[in-house]
Formats: sequence, structure tokens, C-alpha cells
Amino acid sequence: MALTAKAGKARGDGETERATAEKNPAQELERMRLQVELAKTEAKKPKRLEMARIQAESEKEKEQAERAERLEREKLEWEKEKAEREHQLAMAKLQAEREEKERQREQEKEMYELKLREIQVRAKFPNPHREGPSVEQKKFPKYSRGDDVEAFLFSFERTCQDLKVADEDRMLYLCPQICGGLSEIYSEMRDEETSNYDLFKERVRVRYGLTAEQSRKTFRDL
Repeated sequence: MALTAKAGKARGDGETERATAEKNPAQELERMRLQVELAKTEAKKPKRLEMARIQAESEKEKEQAERAERLEREKLEWEKEKAEREHQLAMAKLQAEREEKERQREQEKEMYELKLREIQVRAKFPNPHREGPSVEQKKFPKYSRGDDVEAFLFSFERTCQDLKVADEDRMLYLCPQICGGLSEIYSEMRDEETSNYDLFKERVRVRYGLTAEQSRKTFRDL
């Protein structure tokens, strides 16, 4: 009975709306238009959401690409600065090494000149604290560049024997007679070695590649 009542009420409402529409057609048309607009709006919602999502993803990708590009640019700039710093350090190290080598050459040159002056002084003023025969320097053979080194040493030793020069005094009389490579060998000797003739002779043989057989041949030829 209740259902029958509700159905009757619904029919009554519908009849009322139709009656109203018949009385006011413009209002009915406006209502229908609004319904159509609402339906269109509802249909467009998914498309707008999809477009918004696509735009958001596009902006995100663009931002990531710009960030990656910025990081790559910063990396390249850092690597360039690093390479420049390393180059500057390498050039500074090379310059320091050149200056150090130049300083060493200057020191070696000064030491060499000092030893040469020492040789000249010893030649003019023999050591007064050593006992030995008074020997005139002109009696000793003089070495010149290009001379046979082995022959010169044998000649010098023979003169020392003839003049009875003590072994420990030989270097005093040898230094004024030498030049070139022999003077260089003498200048390379330490202070405590400069009076050792045998050591000097051994270094001469090593420097000039002299052998025992060559020494015997030179001795026979003299």
C-alpha cells in the first residue's frame, strides 16, 4: 500500500513538471542546456587531467635535462681549471729543476776553478811542511790536450824516480803539468784524496779506458 502511494506521488511530480514545462518552455530549455553543458564539462575532465599530467612530466623532464646540462658544464669547467692548475704546477716544478741544475753547475764551476787555482798555487809554492828534494818543475813532462795519457804518466813516474821524489809528493809536482781531462779528474777528487797519486792514476785509467796490456806496451815503447 505504501509502494502504491510512492508511485502515485512520483507520477504526480512528473505530471507537475510536465505541466510546469508546458506553462514555461524557456525555463525547460535552459535547464536542458545546463544539463548538456554539465555533461560536456564532465566529459572534458579526464582530458584536462591527462594534459596536466603530460605537461607536468614535460616540465619535469625539461628541468632534469637543464640540471644535467648544468652539471656537465660545471664538470667541464672544473676539469679545465684542474688541468690548468696541473700545468702551472708542472711548469713551476720544471722551472725549479732548471734553476737547481743551473745552481749545481755554477757550484761545480766554482769548485773546479777553485781547484785549478789551488793547483796553480801549489805549483808556485810547494808545501813547506813536507820533506823532499827541491825539484825544478821544468824537468817534468808537460801534458797537453790530445797527448797519450799513458805515455805521459810513465814519463812523469820515470822523472819522479830519477829525481827521487817521494810517492806522497808526486801529486804536488803533477798538478802543474796537467790540463783538460786530467785536471777534471783531479778536481773531482775529495780533499783527502788529492795527494794520492795511485788513486789518481787508477781514475785516469777508468776514464780513458786504459788496460794493463796497454800499460805494458807503452812501458816497452818508452
